[in-house]
Amino acid sequence: MPAKVIAIANQKGGVGKTTTSVNLAACLADQGFPTLLVDSDPQANATSAVGIAKTEGASIYDGLTGEALLQEKVRETIFPKLFLLPAERNLASAEIAIARMDDYLQRLQSAMLPLKNCGWFEYILIDCPPSVGVLMMNAIAAADTVLIPIQCEFFSLEGLGSMLETIEQIKSSGANPGLELEGIVMTMFDPRTNLSQQVMN
Repeated sequence: MPAKVIAIANQKGGVGKTTTSVNLAACLADQGFPTLLVDSDPQANATSAVGIAKTEGASIYDGLTGEALLQEKVRETIFPKLFLLPAERNLASAEIAIARMDDYLQRLQSAMLPLKNCGWFEYILIDCPPSVGVLMMNAIAAADTVLIPIQCEFFSLEGLGSMLETIEQIKSSGANPGLELEGIVMTMFDPRTNLSQQVMN
C-alpha cells in the first residue's frame, strides 16, 4: 500500500510548522509506523531537529531537478523507524531552477513516487517553507492531504483563507486534483486568553 503523504504548510512563518512536522513524525515512528520526514525548507530546521547536520549536496535539490534519485538521499536518524530527506541552503536556488521547467508544479510529486510506493514507509511528512513559492507548491502537489498549523493570533487566522485558496488552486490546476485538507492544528494555544478562544471558535 502506498505511503500517506501529508504536507505541513502555512505561508506564515513562526506558526509551528517545523515543530508540528518533527513531533508528528517522531510520534508516528514511535507508534511503530515507518515514517519519512521530508525537509523542503532551505532553513533546514527539521533536519537539525532530528540530529542531522546540514551537509552540502544532501538536500532534495538534485531530486527536484532530475539529477539524482531522492531515495539515494534518505538518511536514517537516531530514532527507530524515523527517516529523513534533509535540506540545506542550496534549496533556495531551487525556486528559480524549477520554475523554468515545464512540469514545475509536479517535480517533487514525480521524484517521490518510488518512495511513496516502495512498501516500506507508511507515512511521508513534508515540512514546507514559510512562503507560497515553488517549493511549497511542489510539496502540496505531492501530498495526499495538507495539515495547516496556525498560531492562535489574528494574523495567522487571516492567512488561513489564503492557504485554503492555494490548496484549491493546486487542485484546479490539475497538478493534484485529489488533494484534501487533513486538518488545522492550533499552535501556541493559551486557554487563559480571549484571543486564543476566539481563534479556536
